[in-house]
Amino acid sequence: MIAEAQHRVDPIRAACWYVGLGCTAFPVWGSEDGRCFCGDAHDGTRRHGPDNVGKHPSSTHGFKDGTDNPERIATFLRNPGTPNYGLNPPEGVLVFDVDGEGVALWDRLIARLGQPGPTLTTLTAHGRHVWLRWPEAAGPMPRGKLWGFV
Repeated sequence: MIAEAQHRVDPIRAACWYVGLGCTAFPVWGSEDGRCFCGDAHDGTRRHGPDNVGKHPSSTHGFKDGTDNPERIATFLRNPGTPNYGLNPPEGVLVFDVDGEGVALWDRLIARLGQPGPTLTTLTAHGRHVWLRWPEAAGPMPRGKLWGFV
């Protein structure tokens, strides 16, 4: 069972905590009342569709602009237009995005392979992220989507 936080976490402290685990952080657009701060209508007529309002990178090179520098993280998180961040996990770590149709995919995966051992799980606006280390015995970690939602 996942316990929900009872208070708002400071995003700068949280991002820096993840950096301590080996992640890098990059700036992500914010949103208000369903409208993304990037200015795109998110209706599919331009660059973005409705599924990534307020959750896509705001920097020039997206996730490739990830940094482990706490001062840079604090600077972009203090910008009113980018009040959120994305994370690049450390090498050898998979992050499963379990929300929407991903819940059914996750349930099928667990039924097939069994429950993972204790792992980092973070709550998101509509579900959770499950962090797992790729086992070295399985060979090189695959790239791109894995089972439809990594």
